[in-house]
Order: sequence, then structure tokens, then C-alpha cells
Amino acid sequence: MRIKLVAALPPLVFVAQELLERYLHEGHVHWQVLLSAPFLLGLLAQIPFALLAAAVAYALGRVAERLGAALAAKRPRQVRPLASSQRGSSVDLPLRPVLARGYAGRGPPLVAS
Repeated sequence: MRIKLVAALPPLVFVAQELLERYLHEGHVHWQVLLSAPFLLGLLAQIPFALLAAAVAYALGRVAERLGAALAAKRPRQVRPLASSQRGSSVDLPLRPVLARGYAGRGPPLVAS
């Protein structure tokens, strides 16, 4: 059902664009335009694009379904908590702030000249 909607988009957008362009150019729409030869040829030219859009949407849907099934089939890894000796208790912290160098604000200190 959704593939049919995707396939219908290029012709629908073509019709909407043509009618909007005619309205903006002339200020009104003559509905006989829908039966004119150039309009019908343009609409006919949209069919390959509609089929291509439907094929791409179908292929992407199949890939997404297969990828989802493959990911769902995998069992999640079991996460082990860190042991108490691995929690970083043996890390030596610097005695003074290395980056700040004792200055309170960001950037270089103001120099009185």
C-alpha cells in the first residue's frame, strides 16, 4: 500500500507544480490545461520516475526489514561490572591545577600597564 503512495508522488507533484506555475504566471488556472498535449506528455514522462521511486522504496524497505531481523536475532552482550580494583583508585591526581595555573578566569590575566 505504501509503495503505491510512493509511486503516486511524482505524477501528483507534477500536476501540482504545473497548476501552481500557471496560476502564478497568469493569475488563474484554465482547467483545460489538464487535457492539453504538452501537459499529458509531461504527465506520461513521470511514469518512469514513479516506477523508479517505487522500486527504490521497496528495496530500502526490504533492506531495513532484513537488517532489523538480523539485529534482533543477535543476543545482547552481557555487561560485567568493573571490579573494585579496576575503578581507578590507583590513579594519581595532580596536586595543583595544571591548566589553570592559579588564574581564576578564562584566558590570560589582565596586565596593568
